[in-house]
Amino acid sequence: MIGIFASLSILLLFGGIYQVLTFRRRKLDDVILHEESIRKQHEKSAQRQGVFQQLALRMEPFAPFVLSGIRRKKLETKLDQAGVSQTPEEITGEQLAGSLIGVVFGSVGFLAGGIGIITFLFFGLFGWLRPQIVLNKKWNKRREDIDEQLLSFVDVFSLMLETGASIYSGMEKASDAIGGALGEEMKETLKRSQTRGLTDSLQQMALRINLPDLNGLITILNQANKYGSGMDIVYSLRQFSFALRTNRRNEIDQKVQKMSTKILFPMFFFILMPMMAILFAPVMESFGQSGVL
Repeated sequence: MIGIFASLSILLLFGGIYQVLTFRRRKLDDVILHEESIRKQHEKSAQRQGVFQQLALRMEPFAPFVLSGIRRKKLETKLDQAGVSQTPEEITGEQLAGSLIGVVFGSVGFLAGGIGIITFLFFGLFGWLRPQIVLNKKWNKRREDIDEQLLSFVDVFSLMLETGASIYSGMEKASDAIGGALGEEMKETLKRSQTRGLTDSLQQMALRINLPDLNGLITILNQANKYGSGMDIVYSLRQFSFALRTNRRNEIDQKVQKMSTKILFPMFFFILMPMMAILFAPVMESFGQSGVL
């Protein structure tokens, strides 16, 4: 217990020393330099008003000590795929803040005896993993949204091409009609295509999102952009839409088949067992009164 509080005191001491040593430099930067990065930092601090967010903001300077180059790249990729406007340093700062709060709350368990080490490790680990868990949920949710909106985008896009729109105009109108995560990704890709080209922008989108069905659509678009548009691309999109519908139907059938197996356990524990208890309880009571049991 003494060692834990000593470690926390040392950590807070070094944090205070760092803040004191850099106070003058930060104030001079605010008053004299007025850099864009400083203004963004002030806007970030103003937006993050909660106690946890403010603590996470204070812990960001310590993020490079636990944020390796490989982990930084992985976090940048996941943040980009999840559509979260945060940096790896901000996520790591939240993890450090969560660990610190978890350790403080977990230390209360030492008052109850030997269970303290369990609460200490559990809350500390939970505080570290919670920001990553939230990020993973957002990442999965965005990928599911893109996958669900893909079929509608293909139908609207093929309809636009049939009316005589170009590939660029058709993608723009379909993105506006669909909206959501896929619409945002398509709009961002179209903006990047003005400087990089549509083919390169689509390839970057495929690498960033990494969905098999979306990769199939991007392959069709790249071929159409290379060889020209016409009824061939519309036919390819119709075939692709039919394949997507077939896959969705097969996925639904598989889920329905699995439900019959999953429902056996709730039926046994919540229906069959209570019914058996209701039926045999009077019999067991009569046996008990007669002395048989």
